[in-house]
Amino acid sequence: MGLVARMGSGHTPSRSRPDWWSDCHIPWITTGEVKQVREDRIEDVHETREKISDVGLANSAAELHPKGTVFLCRTASAGYSGVMGLDMATSQDFVTWTCGPRLLPYYLLWCLRAMRPDLLGRLAMGSTHKTIYVPDLQMLRIPLPPMETQEQIVDAIRRQNARVDALTDKVQRQHELLRERRQALITAAVTGQFDVSTASGRNVTEGVGV
Repeated sequence: MGLVARMGSGHTPSRSRPDWWSDCHIPWITTGEVKQVREDRIEDVHETREKISDVGLANSAAELHPKGTVFLCRTASAGYSGVMGLDMATSQDFVTWTCGPRLLPYYLLWCLRAMRPDLLGRLAMGSTHKTIYVPDLQMLRIPLPPMETQEQIVDAIRRQNARVDALTDKVQRQHELLRERRQALITAAVTGQFDVSTASGRNVTEGVGV
């Protein structure tokens, strides 16, 4: 991908220099942000738990990446990826790609997400905490159709994901209603509203809709 995107990384300014951690305003992606993209529902990250300062950025190997840069976690939550919704920096746990004119960031994002099982299974090293090393990521290859085709692929993925997400939400709501029914049944049984011997009761699920 080196011909169509610039690869980068990040760093953590020294915590032993409190002056580097004052007046912090630069969004700084750490492993804490992975939970935002873990379910693949969200593409862009706009908020980070921590921020760094201009001084901290200047005195470390951290880089300020432009909005639209694709990031991938390569350590504790290895393989999860997203797109920067603002100009941001990252910790050393991430690798980034700033796409050139021939590569759509969201197309790259979905390529990386599709490759995640392979990234974790083939490239991630370590028994306790999986790590994907930078040289392996430098060797990644993806299909590179014309930009128009990339846009069509991304649009198709988004449409299908919207349908899946809607169905998932519906199933989750049904599970919640079933739990409410179960609790209503238990409450009715222990309070004498439910005749256990005949498996019939009065208003067992009153007020609980489906």
